[in-house]
Amino acid sequence: MRFTHRSIATTQTAHRHFAPRISLFILLIAALSLVWLERQDKAAVQQLRSVLLDAVLPVVEVINAPIQSVHEMTGRVNHLFAVFRENDKLRLENARLRQWQATALQLEADNAALQELMHYQPAATQHFISAKVVGGGELSATQRIHIDAGEAEGVKRWQAVMNAYGLVGRVIHVSEHHSEVLLLTDVNSRIPVRLEPSGIKAILAGAQDGTPVLELTQHNRLPQAGDTVLSADDGGVVPDGILIGKLEATEDKIWQVQLTSQESLLHFVRVVDLTR
Repeated sequence: MRFTHRSIATTQTAHRHFAPRISLFILLIAALSLVWLERQDKAAVQQLRSVLLDAVLPVVEVINAPIQSVHEMTGRVNHLFAVFRENDKLRLENARLRQWQATALQLEADNAALQELMHYQPAATQHFISAKVVGGGELSATQRIHIDAGEAEGVKRWQAVMNAYGLVGRVIHVSEHHSEVLLLTDVNSRIPVRLEPSGIKAILAGAQDGTPVLELTQHNRLPQAGDTVLSADDGGVVPDGILIGKLEATEDKIWQVQLTSQESLLHFVRVVDLTR
């Protein structure tokens, strides 16, 4: 009996199409048989399931063990590659920081050389002495306050006094443990100030109505309403740049300053101690 190549190929093709159908048919018969057995004897089916579970699960665990190991190994490898990438980024960042460090050291050296060349004296360092107000305390009702810090705490005459909102006044009398502070609203108060953003310098003077006024020292330049009023360095007693208030213009062309320190009652203050 002779078989041609074409007849053999046809037989293999038919077998490939027929095999899946046989498998599906066997599975269908098995499922129907289990359903029929469950209706006839549920206890036997449950026992059969238990036996199958006991027999199959260990095998599944054994089969899954290498797969789980592969997954864990893959995760570790991915994590290792991520660490390598992060390490490369850190190396680049470290190199950039070293460059900036070298630049900063060079600038520091250049700055020190220029200061030595110009005989530069560093600005005064600010230290603060905290104190509690023990007399007076409301800017709209009094022109002076007393605080519980004096010579023993390092307070000196003419030092600036401020609270959380800005400059309050200056120390005018010091005892061992107490001091008297002249507020900016007092008619006897006069301190140098500057305006921002114009840079105009002026004198802030107290007034009878409790609102300080601005006395211009540069008449060729006019301020603008809304300018910020800051303290100006007067030779090392009052530090430069402490916030005082905002500038307002009245109808009679008087420049008044609304103090920022009026926003709260005076309970605690800080005395500014300038040291060199």
